[in-house]
Amino acid sequence: MSSEAPAADFVLPFGRYNGVPLAAVPSEYLGWLLGKVKLSTGIRATVAAELSTRGHTVPPAPPPRPIAPCRRCGPNVGVSVHWQKLRNGQRRLRAECRRCGKFLTYPPSVMPYTTMANAALAPHGVNAQQAGQTDGKR
Repeated sequence: MSSEAPAADFVLPFGRYNGVPLAAVPSEYLGWLLGKVKLSTGIRATVAAELSTRGHTVPPAPPPRPIAPCRRCGPNVGVSVHWQKLRNGQRRLRAECRRCGKFLTYPPSVMPYTTMANAALAPHGVNAQQAGQTDGKR
C-alpha cells in the first residue's frame, strides 16, 4: 500500500494532462506516454505502476535516438562507442567517428550502446592482459 500512496498524489507535470492527478488520467494516454515519450526513471516507474494496477500491460520503453553521423566524414563511416572512465571512478559512454575520432555525443547508457561498448572493450582487455603478462616475464 505504501507504493500506491505516492502514485495517488502524483500529478503529471507536462503534456495534455498537465496538473491532473495520475489517477484521473485515461489509461490509453498512460500507455501512449510509456510507449512513445522519453521519461525520467521516476516518472516512468510511477506511470507504469499506475497502469499495471489498472490491469493493463506496460509497453516497453521507446528505443533511444540514433547517434548522428560525423559532419566531416559522413554517414557511411560509422560510429565507435566505448566506455570513458571519469576522474571520480564512474563510467559513461562516449561516441566517436570511426574514421577521424571526432567526439560526437555521450549516448544514454542503454542497449544497444552498452552492448557496442562492451564488445569494443573485450578485445582490448585481452590484449592488455597479454601485454601485461609478457612484460612481467621479462
